[in-house]
Amino acid sequence: MLDKVLFLQRPAVLAHLRSIRFRYPDANAAEIATILERRYLAAVTSGGAAVGATAVVPAIGTGVTLALSGAETLGFLESTTLFAQSIAELHDIP
Repeated sequence: MLDKVLFLQRPAVLAHLRSIRFRYPDANAAEIATILERRYLAAVTSGGAAVGATAVVPAIGTGVTLALSGAETLGFLESTTLFAQSIAELHDIP
């Protein structure tokens, strides 16, 4: 089942790497890995910060905050999967 999910995400991973290589045509594998890492950290940090910011707003209830936290967790998992698969594809591991 995991292989099927990873196979379904592979086109997105390849498109992501293709866009980085298009934008940075002279980048080697180490530089692309650094770019991927920076994008990953920016995505998970901003997602966590946004949910954390909504938690301190008094008008937003606990239920909404918990729902946003769940959505942020799914976003984190998706970002982590994209990052891990991108690093693997970068090193020719499909």
